[in-house]
Amino acid sequence: MATEIRCPMTAKHHATITFEQGSGNNVAQVLFSHLVRPMTVTQSNILGQKIELQGFILSQDAVDMNKVRDRSCSTHLGRARMDKDQNVMPCDFRRMERYAVSLLIDRKENQLTLKIPDGFERSLFRNPDEFDELRTLPEIQQLSCTAHQKDTR
Repeated sequence: MATEIRCPMTAKHHATITFEQGSGNNVAQVLFSHLVRPMTVTQSNILGQKIELQGFILSQDAVDMNKVRDRSCSTHLGRARMDKDQNVMPCDFRRMERYAVSLLIDRKENQLTLKIPDGFERSLFRNPDEFDELRTLPEIQQLSCTAHQKDTR
């Protein structure tokens, strides 16, 4: 069995937190309907009726671009080309790869406090056209949620 918590963020999008229950651990999966990748949970704390989750959303696009830049900048010739090209960022520039996210779930009140301090880049969105609309969401959001049990067998 799993507990699924669904929290509307906008008229079209929501956050879904699923807790798989078994072997004494609550393993959380966090999905945002507007983002391509799930949240990677790095820390979880149970505080009575509240659960705190911290982690990040990985930008695979940024990881890939940083690797290309690192390869290009690893040689003298590559660095010289990068320095001459006004259309690319310099060798010492790195795109942010991990976007911080923290959640505080109040199971008693069915409330979620969502904190996204870094915002998100366009490449993280399922539909990049929604980036301009969704980037205006506040850094800290209070969301009302619904919870239900889900059979995962």
